[in-house]
Amino acid sequence: MNRGVFCAGFFPRLPHYKMKPERLFRALAGACVWSVAVTASALDVTYSDFADVSALQLNDRAATVGNAVTDDQGRKVLRLTDSYSQKGSAFLTTPVSLDNDLSFSTYFQFRMTQGEGFYESGEFPTKGADGIVFVVNPTNDTTGTLGEGLGYRGFWFGAGVEFDTFNNGTHVDASGNHVGIDLDGSVNSVVARAVTPLFNNGQVWSAWVDYDGETDMLEVRVAQGESVARPDEAFISYVVDLHAKAQGDPVYFGFTASTGSLRNHQDILRWEVQTVAAPVPEPESVALLGLGALILAARARRAARQA
Repeated sequence: MNRGVFCAGFFPRLPHYKMKPERLFRALAGACVWSVAVTASALDVTYSDFADVSALQLNDRAATVGNAVTDDQGRKVLRLTDSYSQKGSAFLTTPVSLDNDLSFSTYFQFRMTQGEGFYESGEFPTKGADGIVFVVNPTNDTTGTLGEGLGYRGFWFGAGVEFDTFNNGTHVDASGNHVGIDLDGSVNSVVARAVTPLFNNGQVWSAWVDYDGETDMLEVRVAQGESVARPDEAFISYVVDLHAKAQGDPVYFGFTASTGSLRNHQDILRWEVQTVAAPVPEPESVALLGLGALILAARARRAARQA
């Protein structure tokens, strides 16, 4: 695993969550820790590539494909699927409890290539299927169903954010290229929105998933490019108590993917996840904001709420 130092001043912008004062001081108290340091309520992990996957629980095709895989650009990637009728998943091996209104932010890059199979309406040449899901789940040693199940269907508790690349019909999909928020192992998203261009166009895509444990707001942002800035506005959002969805159990963060009659190489290139009430920094720049700035920002937010 690639280790790096995380300090409270290392953010691209001021925290956007409404932090309780006691949560702010807990965050500041543990402000400078190794990026792999974990406690019962804190997690800070960075994979700048996947040359070392020893700290991940790999399942199904992800466990047998030979990770880490060197892609056609010479990068060490986490490959979840690489052929037809497959499913694969990868999770962190350390669980985290979302009690006490714990929030999290994650940033990751993904890429889908080598699309083969029959043609989907509106796509020529074929771009493959079926997609990737970022998963928050109480278990980490299994994968859901393949094909339209995206490797997620069958996880009975928790939530997922799907990046779906094939329209399997109105019973599960709103379009053939969309982002959706899934709950309780269902791929019939509670909210979804179509994306252009196609996810599986061979380009690198960046995604941000932020969860505010105080307001229960889950937000998703997505943009094509590996050096693209984090969008200011959420692409989709949904209010859900993830601690309750996990039945109060600790959760694991990870990814699932699947294929069916069409295929893709479905790769994760980079991943950062923090249980810290601030967005994960974008890869291209990190602005230094001191502890004083964070404290002043917290005071300003409290004053605005009291006004």
